Amino acid sequence: MKEMEEMGNEGASSVFQAELERVLRRIPGSLSATLVDVDGIALASFSADNTLNADVVAAELASMVKGMKRAFESLRTGKIQEFLFATDQVVIVTRSVGTEFFLSIVLKDELSLGLSRVETKRLSKDLEKALLL
Repeated sequence: MKEMEEMGNEGASSVFQAELERVLRRIPGSLSATLVDVDGIALASFSADNTLNADVVAAELASMVKGMKRAFESLRTGKIQEFLFATDQVVIVTRSVGTEFFLSIVLKDELSLGLSRVETKRLSKDLEKALLL
């Protein structure tokens, strides 16, 4: 991630995409990984599954994150660090990256849930440094 300091936005995006791909390849059963801003715009994404549209996933998750932020602020329970959703088809692990971004990994099952949580935590810290947050 050190390369980030020497690149512009396009170069930074390709570095982010390469990091997402690397992490995705380390997690068995992972389908996609996306770095998203709070407005739902994907800064970078990598998908191993052509049926998932990363832009749609990003937009929908951003909407949920906004709602959860409002809820947790009113409850005064602290800032969101991580959350996950499990459906009958996928598990989505999402972690905050600073206050303006989040990282999301979609899994096809729960078998790699622990590893994906560890990897998203590690990568979110690296991304915070790279984004100078």
